[in-house]
Amino acid sequence: MSQLEDSNPTVASFTKGCGVGWVCYVTHSNGKGSGTVGSGPLPSKTKHQQSSDYYTIHVHWHRQFALRTVTLLQQQYLNNRATITLMGASQSSSPPPDSSHRNTESTNDADPSSSTPLYPTPTGHEYDALDKIAAELPNVIDDESRQQVEDYKQACDDGRGPLVACFATGEYLSLFERQHRAAAELYENVCFRPKNDKSPNGVLIDHTIAYPAGCFNLAKMLMTGKGGVPADRARAYQLFDRACRGKHGGACYLQAQILCTRPDALGGPHSGIPHDPVKAMALYQDNCDDGDSISCYTLAAMLLRGDKVNKTADNVSPQEARGLAPLVQREHEPDRTREPARDVPYVVPRNPARARDLLHQACTTGSHVTSCHNLAVMYTHGDDGVPADAEKAEYYKQKTQEKIDIFGGF
Repeated sequence: MSQLEDSNPTVASFTKGCGVGWVCYVTHSNGKGSGTVGSGPLPSKTKHQQSSDYYTIHVHWHRQFALRTVTLLQQQYLNNRATITLMGASQSSSPPPDSSHRNTESTNDADPSSSTPLYPTPTGHEYDALDKIAAELPNVIDDESRQQVEDYKQACDDGRGPLVACFATGEYLSLFERQHRAAAELYENVCFRPKNDKSPNGVLIDHTIAYPAGCFNLAKMLMTGKGGVPADRARAYQLFDRACRGKHGGACYLQAQILCTRPDALGGPHSGIPHDPVKAMALYQDNCDDGDSISCYTLAAMLLRGDKVNKTADNVSPQEARGLAPLVQREHEPDRTREPARDVPYVVPRNPARARDLLHQACTTGSHVTSCHNLAVMYTHGDDGVPADAEKAEYYKQKTQEKIDIFGGF
């Protein structure tokens, strides 16, 4: 995490998600509305006002930000420049614009009526303004940490040393010195080492040794063109895949996000980037089994959504998803109706019973508030394969409120 990310609440909302002191919260025009999910400083008191009639099915932005153009991030930095101060300084009380938290589900798509593509190719200069702002901040690092950095640099020996030392050097160069190209070279180095490399923590993948975190970092740079590193989304996908096969959970999650993206949205029909929601579901499941509550929730949301609402809908009731009730557009809510001409075919069958198990795991072992809420909705109304249960509904309502009291909101 860089100084800039640590000291700016807007950036923290993109990179850390619902973190301590900067959490997701829920706002509503009335007690029956579906509400909107955003991020903001920890409110003084938050009550669980989310309607018990609707599942929340948005996908978390904080792990999806690398897939969109960093122009959005740049705009957020510049718009909030006054709040970019050292840690501990006062932070803006205004949440980021809600539009930056609009999420897509299992088949991300651009609005055909918009002249701006959802995934424009980065130019490589989007981070220039960010680096300029970061350069204005004091580089706060104590003597002990500075000595550790020097030790890592020396141990790396220009890419000939241990994987961990070269990876740590790359992170320092990118986060603190803003030497992104030099960092990318080190990430490339630790992602592809000869099979006979004896460094600890290396993983044999495709007959070469990889340090998965290095592959992951390089993939993110190639996806966004950070620091002038030439954008190459096809290779970024390959690197996410390599890191995922090395058991890097974050890489598996982003690989799944790419696999769920609308076909050709990231580079055209010959880009080499596949569209495979079924494989994405398997990746989410593996991550969930490894204890990642966000992957549990994301897969559950895919299994609850159904084919009645469009892919940008943030909510759906069990009755709506089952086709037992018409879609109702509430006040201040976009139209959720699915349009065949705009929405690619939905290929994930609903499976509320499987979603229930995933949500239970995320709620009970991962303290994931939205998963607890969705269980309350499920047991309030019942769903296919899951009968209504007033006692369980009340239990999960209380669990939701308990977690809100701890974490400050959704």
